[in-house]
Amino acid sequence: MKLSKQRKATIAVLALALLAFAVDKVFLGAEGAGPRRAAGATPGLPAGAAHAAPADGATLAGIPTGPSLADRLRDVAVSRDLKTDAVRDAFAPAQSWMPKPTTRPATTRPARQRPAFGKTHTLMALMAGPNGSAIVDGECLRIGDKLDGYTLVSVTRQAAVFQCGGRQVRLGLPGPAALKE
Repeated sequence: MKLSKQRKATIAVLALALLAFAVDKVFLGAEGAGPRRAAGATPGLPAGAAHAAPADGATLAGIPTGPSLADRLRDVAVSRDLKTDAVRDAFAPAQSWMPKPTTRPATTRPARQRPAFGKTHTLMALMAGPNGSAIVDGECLRIGDKLDGYTLVSVTRQAAVFQCGGRQVRLGLPGPAALKE
């Protein structure tokens, strides 16, 4: 039977691993190595830091058990007098990432004197689609956001449609003449 190069390489790696394991167990695996080294010495804990010792002979799958990581971290915090109550959650999003409310308070002018929505607001840019957004008067609005009592209901490639009650207002993008000004 002829062995391929890949099989020869695999056999060589396995033989080296077996040799390293044997050397470790025979020559290096004596006292002082591995989890059974000095009783009470835990990596990461300063000397003299107390922790609950495992019950004599307690093992989990052949590995001696000790204090949990949470217990060891608490012991380190106590031994170094760290104030853990001031530490914020590392997985909480930053306040600057949270969206700001986009609803403006409705004006209190009577309905007759209220200028037309389309004349008081200017559509500057938009992104069409089912979750579209529009920039009106420098403010980014998503579908469902309100502006002066009008709700943005849809965004197309050329316009944003707002609705208030049964009335719909369409704000279009400015033409080339408006852009030159």
